[in-house]
Amino acid sequence: MAGKVYIIDNNAYGIRADKKESRATTDGINKAIEQAKAERYDIVKLTEGDYLIECTGDRSWYPTDGIFVPTNITLDLTGARLYVAPNNSQHYALIQLDHVENATIIGGHLIGDRDQHDKSHIWGYGIQVIASGNVTIKDVKIEAMTGDGIIFTTYTYMHFYGRFPSKNVKVTGCDISACGKHGIYAIQTSGLEISDNHFHNLLGSTYQYAIDINPNPVWHSVMEQVKIHNNTFRDCTAGLRLYGGNDMEVYENHFENLSIFALYCQRVRIYKNILTETGSIYVSKSTNDRSSEDFCIPTEGELKNECSRVTDQSIKTENFSCP
Repeated sequence: MAGKVYIIDNNAYGIRADKKESRATTDGINKAIEQAKAERYDIVKLTEGDYLIECTGDRSWYPTDGIFVPTNITLDLTGARLYVAPNNSQHYALIQLDHVENATIIGGHLIGDRDQHDKSHIWGYGIQVIASGNVTIKDVKIEAMTGDGIIFTTYTYMHFYGRFPSKNVKVTGCDISACGKHGIYAIQTSGLEISDNHFHNLLGSTYQYAIDINPNPVWHSVMEQVKIHNNTFRDCTAGLRLYGGNDMEVYENHFENLSIFALYCQRVRIYKNILTETGSIYVSKSTNDRSSEDFCIPTEGELKNECSRVTDQSIKTENFSCP
């Protein structure tokens, strides 16, 4: 990881690394990141320790607290554990990237307040990405959020209707578990790669998936150019859902007794996945107003999937081909 490194001096910013004084710690980390950016550092390093973070929010889908990563900054959390300070907020994000470019989060352990939260809800996130480009989330461990481990969304209340999708985003080498909703929830992205992650113990919620690719048709969300590969899935309510979008590839993943479900997608390739026991691949047929088109799911040859059953009800258009 090349670049000019700013190692945060906790004492200089009033930051505690012993799970105390959450307000001062949160403000101090954000001030340190701002100072590093002002001095044109590329990497901000939080030292080893246990940090209690305030993550309350007063707007739906748009938390106003937590840690903010700005443009052209890599936040290195290796060796650090960040805990959500238990609260009763309807929404929170421990770390947020909002309309930024060229930002990276690497390492660290993010722990939510799912067992201590004062209100039952599914809108607390480990990392929230809004309308940002060239973002990498790498080698981060995320657990016990009330909602999703990572969410890619947009400003819903401003009704931009498909504008400002996050672009060129990678999630790789992460471990996501024990969250109240999805491991990764993608509502709006153009160019999303999810690779070499481990999803486990995501249990208990209705319609809970390890990965949910689910653009909102009411918002006219953009969902395109998605690659999901070399991930492992186990002990989850459900595996992978593709619930809209186009030009996607799902390959070389390992699902332990979990399935892939798809609907309302176009131009999708699903190949070389292993789905053990009753794990299956099911593509639902189109409805009157939305279609499932051009799924390529090889059932023989070296690209075939190992699974109990493949059901493909997608429409094949004139230009469809499946190598």
